[in-house]
Amino acid sequence: MKNLNLFLFAAGTALLTACGGSAEKAAEPVVATYTLDASASTLEWTGFKKGVEEGQHSGTINFVSGTAETTDDVITSGSVTLDAKSIATTDELGPAKDALNGHLQNPDFFDTEKYPTIEVTYGELKDGKLPTTVKVLGTEFKQDVEVASTVNGDQLNVTGKFTFDFEGITSPGFGAGGETRILPQIDFNLNLVFKK
Repeated sequence: MKNLNLFLFAAGTALLTACGGSAEKAAEPVVATYTLDASASTLEWTGFKKGVEEGQHSGTINFVSGTAETTDDVITSGSVTLDAKSIATTDELGPAKDALNGHLQNPDFFDTEKYPTIEVTYGELKDGKLPTTVKVLGTEFKQDVEVASTVNGDQLNVTGKFTFDFEGITSPGFGAGGETRILPQIDFNLNLVFKK
C-alpha cells in the first residue's frame, strides 16, 4: 500500500508539472519605445538619368524626428520625418552644384515650399523586411524594404541598402523631359539611430 501511495503521489506531481502547476508564469513581452537621434542618423540617395544624358547624382537628406516601437527587440511600428528642404547633392559639380540643389527643391522635383517634409511610416519587421510607406508630394508609396536592426543597451540601430520605387510620382522632373528621364527608382543607404 505504501508503494502504491508513493506511486500515486509521484504521478500526481508529474501531472501538475506537465500542466504548468509548478512552472513559472510565462515571461511578459518586453515593449520599448525609442526616439530618433536625428543628428546621428543618415540617409544617402542616388538617382539615375536615362537617355541622351545618362548618368547619376548622389546626395543626402536630413531627418527631423522619429520614433520606433519594439517588442522583445523586434520593430513593430514607427515613423520618421525628413526635411525636404535639406535635400542636396554631394557630387563635385563646381558652380553647378548650387543650381542642382535649387533644382531639386523647386517644383520641378520636390517642391519643398509646398511640401517641406517627407513622412515615412513603417510596420513590423519580418524576415528582414520592413513594410514602409513614404508620403512625398502628397502621394503615398508603399514597399517592403530590406533592413537589419540591432539593439545594444538603450540604442536601436536600423541599417539598409535598398531601391525604393516612386513610379507614378507627380513631379515633372521624373517624367519624360525631352530626351532625358530621371528614373523614379532611387537607391538609398540608410542608417537610423534610436535611443530610449
